[in-house]
Formats: sequence, C-alpha cells, structure tokens
Amino acid sequence: SAKGKSRTPRFKVQHPPKQPPLDFNYLVEGFVRFFDSGFESEDFDKKERCYKEEKARELKDKLGKEIFDNLLRDGRYVEVCDIAKSILRSTNLAHRMEQIKFVDGLKIDTNQEPFANALYDLLHGSGKMEQRFTNFCDLLSKMEANKWPVATYYQFLMTDGQCMFMKPRVMQEMAESLKMSLEYKPEPNWGTYFKLQELAKRVKSELQERGQKPRSGIDVQGFIWASIKIAHDTYGKKGS
Repeated sequence: SAKGKSRTPRFKVQHPPKQPPLDFNYLVEGFVRFFDSGFESEDFDKKERCYKEEKARELKDKLGKEIFDNLLRDGRYVEVCDIAKSILRSTNLAHRMEQIKFVDGLKIDTNQEPFANALYDLLHGSGKMEQRFTNFCDLLSKMEANKWPVATYYQFLMTDGQCMFMKPRVMQEMAESLKMSLEYKPEPNWGTYFKLQELAKRVKSELQERGQKPRSGIDVQGFIWASIKIAHDTYGKKGS
C-alpha cells in the first residue's frame, strides 16, 4: 500500500554552500596574473587609473577651494550642481540608477543651494570630517539619493583616493579577506565610513608587504575592485 512508501521530507531544501571568504593572498595572485606588472602595468593604467585621475584633476580644476568660494559668493549654485552632475555621470563608479536619482534630486530648485554648500563643506570645510560627511549624507537623503557611491565619490576624487570610495559588496568581500568588519549598514553613515578608511590603509600596507606599490588611494581602490572581480571571473564583463 502507499503508506509503506518512504516520503522524503519536504523541508530539506538543498542550499548551495555559502562561499568561503576570498583569501587576500589569492586576490593578490589573481591581480598580478591579470595585470602582469601589477600597478606598473599599462593595462591597469588604462582600465583603472587613468580615467579616475583625469576626473580628479577636473574636479580640482572646477571646484578647487578658491574657485568654489567664488562660485558660492556669486550665488552660482546651479553651476556647482551642473559640474557635480557632469563629473558623477562621466564615470561608471556610481550605478546608472544612482546617478539618475541624484540628477533628479538636483532638478528641484530648493535643493540646489543647500547641495552646493554641503558639497563645499564636505570638500573644503574646516570642521571635523564626521560632521561634514554626516551633513552631506543628510542632504542626499532629502534628495532621495543617499547611496554609498554618491556619498563617497567627490571626496575620493578630491583627495586622490585618500578618502576611500565605497562600492558596498566589493568592499565587504575585501574586508572579509582580511578578517575585518566594516560594520556595514546600507544607509551611508560615519561608523561604516570610518571603518572603510581603516580597511583602505590596511589593504595598502598588505600590498606593500607583498612588494606591490600602489601610487595612491585611487590605485588601492582599483586593486580592490579589480581583484574581487577577477576572483569571480566577472572583471570587465558587462553588468558586473
């Protein structure tokens, strides 16, 4: 009779095993295999360094302290917003949807002057970075554009990567490879941002210990992005 048949219990769903964290040495090996001269590789220069350095120069040319001072003094807030939009859209560092939300937020007249002032303070203010970063994030929240890549983009370029840029998934994987925690929260916040800076310093020193010589924080960010993507075999592939 049917009763005698053994029935497989339904709740035993086979989940794929959780991937173990990538090992930092493995990431460095993959990076050096892909870019045969590491940071001196022409390919690295072309794919990861050049366009970011070019945008860093453009940001400093157009929104350096003195020029930015003059723009604000003359009430040219729309011009500041246009420069900020153009520089964000000219790279693929922030996802297209994040760029669109940001641009939409700046179309609203009442956001333009506060944004220009908050960006100035973020880049050139004399107060504590924690307060400047938090104020900038608060303003992005009002614009419904408070995402990590947007919240960390401008100071990343202005400081040649000394203030690290955040792509959440990649940075979390890098932190795991070094057994560090970003204390990650999806909403940009000072605690996670502070941990991100510690991670970037650690990655730089670990690379130097292995004979790799990143020229700047832009190179450190390039290594983090490229090495994780290489490990997953998605580097340079569309949509990755």
